[in-house]
Amino acid sequence: MFLNTFSISEKTVRTALKKKMPSGTVETEKRGGRQDHLQEEDKQRRDKIKAHIDRFPRMESHYCRSKSTRDYLHSDLNQKKMYEMFLAECCVPEGLSASYTTYCDVLKSQNISFHNPKKDQCKICENFRKGDSEKKKELMCMYEQHNKEKYAVRKIKEQAKNNTESNVQVAVFDLQQVIYLPKSNDNQLFYKRRLSNYNFTIYELKSKNCHCYTWHEGQGKRGSSEIATCVRTYLENLNTAGIHEVILFADGCPGQNKNSIIATMLLHSVQNLGNIKRIKLLYFEAYHGQSEGDSAHSAISTAIERVGDLLVPSQLIPVFRLARRKNPYSVHTLQHSDFQDYKTLANHLRIRSVREDDQGHDVVWLDMREVMVQKTDRDKLFFKTSHQQESYRSITLKRKWLSALDCNMPSKLYSKPPKISKEKYDDLMSLCKAPLPMVRVAEYVSFFESLPHSS
Repeated sequence: MFLNTFSISEKTVRTALKKKMPSGTVETEKRGGRQDHLQEEDKQRRDKIKAHIDRFPRMESHYCRSKSTRDYLHSDLNQKKMYEMFLAECCVPEGLSASYTTYCDVLKSQNISFHNPKKDQCKICENFRKGDSEKKKELMCMYEQHNKEKYAVRKIKEQAKNNTESNVQVAVFDLQQVIYLPKSNDNQLFYKRRLSNYNFTIYELKSKNCHCYTWHEGQGKRGSSEIATCVRTYLENLNTAGIHEVILFADGCPGQNKNSIIATMLLHSVQNLGNIKRIKLLYFEAYHGQSEGDSAHSAISTAIERVGDLLVPSQLIPVFRLARRKNPYSVHTLQHSDFQDYKTLANHLRIRSVREDDQGHDVVWLDMREVMVQKTDRDKLFFKTSHQQESYRSITLKRKWLSALDCNMPSKLYSKPPKISKEKYDDLMSLCKAPLPMVRVAEYVSFFESLPHSS
């Protein structure tokens, strides 16, 4: 009756009873699955793949350094190239095979990408487009305001671009993604930390002239004071040319462009450069930067790819200059002694401690869409929190601190060249002094040897 009720055979019941454990449960199924010795081989294989991946130095994200949890490898790497290097260096000598699928699976589990994300996708726009009706209703006001700001700043830029006054200069500026040297197709290079090189571009919208300010990490970092120094150098050239008003556009990166340090530099410049009467700095709406300077970055990146091996920073200068044959880019190299400490100047002016504007409203630097300074208002910083505003809000600095503006130039940012890490220096030296060195020219070897580094 029992067997017929459950429609099972007697053998099934007897087998279950044989597998009954003292606890009253039935022991687990032992058929199928991966055998222990094969599981151990799988673990060894994956550990070997992970060890190979860990040999590649990680790069820092250009656009989301403070937010990204991903690691980035050199953009000239890819999964296939890494797998071929793995087979050549790891599997063949020891006979431990691994499929391409397994390698890619382990690589994916390490949360690694091969290039720095450009954040082309706007979070507000994407959430609105992909959201359901309730989500769109919730985001409607924010989305509409976001679009209004996006188109407003583009309209302002187009109007400024069409300004025919000869004493008004309009330009956009931006920092290109980091360029790592040495650059070569030599496989040993992918396992080494390389020297970071920076290229800050200022692109003039009327003349289409482009100025490149370049340095490497052995001369300076890429913070606000370094960016402010580049812009100040450019403003000095405009002052010599007799320009009266400067209108600048930039993205709203708070660590580089949108902060009190850049505002301090503008305030100091307009008071100390005789011809320039007014400077405006407008910020593109987040995720919707529309910079003509991107064309220069693209042209330079293409030129670097085509030129072949590049070993030292001095080789970048002709590549930058000739990346555009017609109307070549102007290249300015910077040394550590060229950078000014605008952060300390901002502290002297107490501008970093300002919490309220002249109308008693809170001052939030990240909310600013435009900053304006003019020679006639020595103690004021004007700003807008929307490109649709007609009038400026203002911050008045206390007169007792304004004497800091009287200095012709701020103090030096670096008393001596900054040091690169010991690990990076050792990697660079291994490229110069290996049994089969990649860097063989004595002048180039001497350059890398002379780099200041941590002990």
